[in-house]
Amino acid sequence: MRLDTSRNHRKNEQGSVTLIAILVLFALLGLGLLSMRHTYQDMSSAGNLRRAKQARYIAEIGAHHAITLLQQQGNYLLSLRQPNDILELNHLGVMSYISRNNTGVETLRMQINTTPMNTFTEGPDPLGTLVSQVPSYEVRIEGITDGPPPPGQELSQSDLGTPRQSFCLIQVSSRGYLSKVELPEGNVELMTDQEWRSSAELVAEHKVKAALTIGPFMIQSCRL
Repeated sequence: MRLDTSRNHRKNEQGSVTLIAILVLFALLGLGLLSMRHTYQDMSSAGNLRRAKQARYIAEIGAHHAITLLQQQGNYLLSLRQPNDILELNHLGVMSYISRNNTGVETLRMQINTTPMNTFTEGPDPLGTLVSQVPSYEVRIEGITDGPPPPGQELSQSDLGTPRQSFCLIQVSSRGYLSKVELPEGNVELMTDQEWRSSAELVAEHKVKAALTIGPFMIQSCRL
């Protein structure tokens, strides 16, 4: 009888150890899955942050493109405006003149081709974008008014003995995009915001704004 009791006790102990081992195994498995989930979330967050930074850099490139273009060719580009016109520039160098009526409705009036920036096509990729990601930007230039000359150019035109020149205060709003395909160029006006983003397969976007003075230009006034 004592021998049988001892054997049953050992069997119970073995069963308890097995149960504890199984519970510990499941606990370790759960911790492993939880750790993998946190690692994946951290990697995803890091990837999202990286793409957001890239979109911001693209937007800054667009703003620099628009400001440089106007500074160099402002006499010509600004002379093509009509009252209430808004200027838009994209990464392809296409400058659009958009007319806005009194009710706020905007209509494309004309487009001209200018020299695009070579940031995305020449030299090493400063953005570190993937082959599957297409960088692009759209810059909106509005609020063009007469502004004061920048520091260092405060001398009056009469003191310089030159014809009157104007400095323009402009508002620039640049939006940078990372998408899986080229941005749609078709009937974008007919798309809703959600439809446009879906068709472009946007990965990230960022918007930057700036207000600054450019010039001088050989025009009577920046305000139309």
